[in-house]
Amino acid sequence: MTIFFGRVYNLPSSYSLIGAGFMLGSNYKYKLEKTWRPFLYSDIFYETDSGIGYDAGGGYGGSLLGNDNLSLGMNYFSNFQGSSASYLEFFINYNIYF
Repeated sequence: MTIFFGRVYNLPSSYSLIGAGFMLGSNYKYKLEKTWRPFLYSDIFYETDSGIGYDAGGGYGGSLLGNDNLSLGMNYFSNFQGSSASYLEFFINYNIYF
């Protein structure tokens, strides 16, 4: 049993999760950056419940008005968080910084 932020989670004693990944241009996805640049990431992992899985994504991000960030992109997940399903996600993220 694990207690995390006041919630109790029951994980089997044999549960394991291990993985590795890389990310290029991560500043352009969420942080204030004046120029527009691409970003890319990929991960591979092993989870005892769902086996080997991976995720990958990328997009383009930068500033529109000066103190903001707009990022557009897509993510693909396979065998993620105990699910054997695969799914594709498109996103638009906009942040204004004061």
